[in-house]
Amino acid sequence: MDYLYALEILWVNKNGKVEKTIASSEPDDMNRDLWWAHTGGGTGNFGIVTRYWFRSPGAESLIPSELLPKAPEVETIEIEWDWKDLDEIRFSAIVRNFGRWIEANSGEGIVAREFFGTLILANKETGKILLQGLVTDTTHAEYILDDLIRNVHPDPGLPYQLVSKKCPGLPLH
Repeated sequence: MDYLYALEILWVNKNGKVEKTIASSEPDDMNRDLWWAHTGGGTGNFGIVTRYWFRSPGAESLIPSELLPKAPEVETIEIEWDWKDLDEIRFSAIVRNFGRWIEANSGEGIVAREFFGTLILANKETGKILLQGLVTDTTHAEYILDDLIRNVHPDPGLPYQLVSKKCPGLPLH
């Protein structure tokens, strides 16, 4: 579903002059094709967008907080391993285990599919390897995060730091 309702764009016309145009999703908008060109992630360059308007399809309210769906509650996670505690075997295990866990939990109907994460493999000078992620299904977050740690963390003797917190949906004002 595309929530882009309209945009304001600066572009150069055939006379070499900069024009400001507003294009919307309204069926009778003469610039609707310009709006449409911005909804598909194409690589074209149509100008410089200076403003966006977002709303749910069919939303008719004049109250901004009623134009978009409410943001979901999410739970975030950060797991850190210190480079000083890692050898090649442990490092390889974290990378391999994370890839396997993501692959095993990416299918249709799998609860852990509600997890998005990034394993940041920074160099040794930064001091840490970091796994950051979030779960969009907070009713199953504890199960998902426990399963992730159990399957990614390679060695019970390897210290790590874990920070997990619930983040309520952001209010729209």
